[in-house]
Amino acid sequence: MVQTNKIDYNLDFTNLSKRDVTNFIVIHHTGGAAGDDFSAEEIHDLHRRQGWAGCGYNYIIRKNGNIEIGRPI
Repeated sequence: MVQTNKIDYNLDFTNLSKRDVTNFIVIHHTGGAAGDDFSAEEIHDLHRRQGWAGCGYNYIIRKNGNIEIGRPI
């Protein structure tokens, strides 16, 4: 069994609303040509600069296998 670390940066979100049902689960990757490895904090900051409530992903899996917590479930 592979052991991974789950890291919670306690990101601050604005204007989140609770939904009643989830219809889809999406797996997304940043996979840029430069082989970027963005942290949850970096994605959170980028998404907030775009006017969003914060990181749009619930979990970020880093290249080293660590799991970072993004948007609350």
